[in-house]
Amino acid sequence: MNAFETMLLFNGVTLVITAAAAIKRPILSYRLIVIVALCATGLSLQQVVTGRANPFTLWVTALLVAAMTRRIILNLGGMSRDKRR
Repeated sequence: MNAFETMLLFNGVTLVITAAAAIKRPILSYRLIVIVALCATGLSLQQVVTGRANPFTLWVTALLVAAMTRRIILNLGGMSRDKRR
């Protein structure tokens, strides 16, 4: 499995997970993350099909990782706030 296929696999799994989270809790930030995951998966698929690197794929995947990291930190911050009550 080459790097393009690996990136497609991880972006596809991330798309499924974020879509499930957006269905469970349909707020704007989750929906935006799903849109970014869809773009990253599409660009990764384009790399696999053509066999050529696309610099936008790296940037969109990095944006996806940053958005998910931010959302996870916000969720964990909310959980710790709930425990103090």
